[in-house]
Amino acid sequence: MAVTLDSVKNLPNQYKFLILLGVMAGIAAGYYFGVYTGKKEELRKNLEALNKSKTELQKLQDTKKNMDAYKAKVAELEAELNLLLVAIPKSSEIPEILSQIDSKGKEAGLEFLLFQPVGETQVGDYYEVPVSIRVTGTYHGFATFLDKLRQLDRIINVRNVKMSGGGVVNNEIVLDITCRVVTFRF
Repeated sequence: MAVTLDSVKNLPNQYKFLILLGVMAGIAAGYYFGVYTGKKEELRKNLEALNKSKTELQKLQDTKKNMDAYKAKVAELEAELNLLLVAIPKSSEIPEILSQIDSKGKEAGLEFLLFQPVGETQVGDYYEVPVSIRVTGTYHGFATFLDKLRQLDRIINVRNVKMSGGGVVNNEIVLDITCRVVTFRF
C-alpha cells in the first residue's frame, strides 16, 4: 500500500501526531549522528590541541623568564670576566707589567741590582709569573714602592721580603732588600 498525502489526511489525529513525532525523531537522529557527533568529536580534538598549545605556551613563557634570568647572569659573568681580565692579564701584557714594576721602583727611589723573571708556574686556570728582585734604598722608599704596586690595576703580590743593612748614605740608612714579586696571567 502506497502512502499518499490524502491517505495521511484521512488518518485520525492521534496517528497524524505519531507520524509527525516519528518524522521529527528521524530528523533529530539524523542530525545527532550525521552532524552533532562529528562536530562534537572535532570540538574534542580542538580542545585537546588548545590545551596542548596552552601547555607549550606556558613552557615557552617559563623558558623566556629563565632566559631573561640567564641573560642577566651571563651579562654579570661577562662583566666579572672583564674585571678579571684587567686584574689578570694575558701573556702579551706581561712585559708591560714588568716594565711598570721597574718604573714604580725607580719612582720610589730604589736602585735595582737584580730584576730576574723566574719560570712561570701553572696554578689551575692561570699562571703565576714570579720575578726575583734585589734593590737598595731606604725603608720609606721600599714602602712607597709597595704602595705604588698596590695602586696598579693588576694583581701583584710581594713575597719573601728580606731586608738587611747596607749602610748609611747622606744620613739615611740604605737597606739591601730582596723579594719576589708575583703577577698572574691567563
